[in-house]
Amino acid sequence: VLVARRYDLVPLEVLKARGEQEYEQERERREREKIRREEEMRERRKKEVEVTEEDGKIEERQARVDDAGGEEVSGSEVVPDKQTPTQRAQKTVAQADKPLEPVNPNKAQHGHGNAEHGSQTTPAQQEHRIVTGVKPSGQPGNPTSKASKFLTPELEAEALGRGRNKLEQELSDQNIPDFVNGEPNRHAVTVETNNVSGFGERWVRAKDANGQNLKDANGDFIPQKDPVVLKKAKLIYEYIPSTNRWEPVTYFPVQ
Repeated sequence: VLVARRYDLVPLEVLKARGEQEYEQERERREREKIRREEEMRERRKKEVEVTEEDGKIEERQARVDDAGGEEVSGSEVVPDKQTPTQRAQKTVAQADKPLEPVNPNKAQHGHGNAEHGSQTTPAQQEHRIVTGVKPSGQPGNPTSKASKFLTPELEAEALGRGRNKLEQELSDQNIPDFVNGEPNRHAVTVETNNVSGFGERWVRAKDANGQNLKDANGDFIPQKDPVVLKKAKLIYEYIPSTNRWEPVTYFPVQ
């Protein structure tokens, strides 16, 4: 794969200067790659629509079963495991953190957006991260100036859905390479919600009137809730060679 994409980082103008044949070959390859990604995006969106329509049919059948007191209705089938929108969202976000395949062993080996910023994390965990650097998952780290979490599973799932759509569009439009210097590439997108309360909430370091960080008697940073509405979410994706897909490294609400 690396050999096949060795020109991805070379501007077409540079290739043209090297030779017309080399330039035309690379231009055609990039065009084919763009068409392939557009086809994949259309197919993925088609499947998402089919899944959504099937979910709607299941809910309609289940409603008829419920109206009949839980008995099977003629022409309908009983759906034993009815899921609420919240349950479906919880299932979606629980599967968001996937294994990564970096070449550099010092880079993250697994996605951690849900583990560190999911709605299931608590305010106490986010405050603790401000003070000690310890993440909600229990992983150690350096004290951070900001720590955020999603308000609900539904909003977290919304961010993932919007992020995926924007990622696919930018991959198609911008000819983003899968690899950079032999390492699976990363690409970040930012999306916005229409929810009046935003995507999530965050905690920051308390500051004095001069903007200096306040510390307690032990010399630790003092966390406080930030009143700002976080209408956006940032999602950072990484290319996965074995699946030929991009998966989130992390994602979190932002201002």
